[in-house]
Amino acid sequence: MDEMDSDSPSVYFLKIQESIKRFKNGEKIEGVQSKSMAVGRWKKSHPLEISTSELCKQYPTLVKVLYECPCDKESKHNHHFDYSRPFEVIRLCNICHRKEHGRLNSNRTATGNTETHTTN
Repeated sequence: MDEMDSDSPSVYFLKIQESIKRFKNGEKIEGVQSKSMAVGRWKKSHPLEISTSELCKQYPTLVKVLYECPCDKESKHNHHFDYSRPFEVIRLCNICHRKEHGRLNSNRTATGNTETHTTN
């Protein structure tokens, strides 16, 4: 078998390295976008989530923590379970926050609901 077979891991790795180099040099690669472009599109399509988050940052003394995960992590995220109540949050460490979003996504998929959170 040829060492540089098109399916070999070394050829695959070289192709990835070349794509990364081209992307860093500013070349547009089909199917690849920068993180800032993705974040910008998300912000434009989720104005309620952004305004809720900004309100909590501007007025931290008004934030009411309804629940905080018991993990011993210093850094915790404010998770809004209902965007119509911007100052009511549950405070979760990064791991618990990801688990909560995973739970919400699986529930949303199972019920066919397209909303990310409650917006009563």
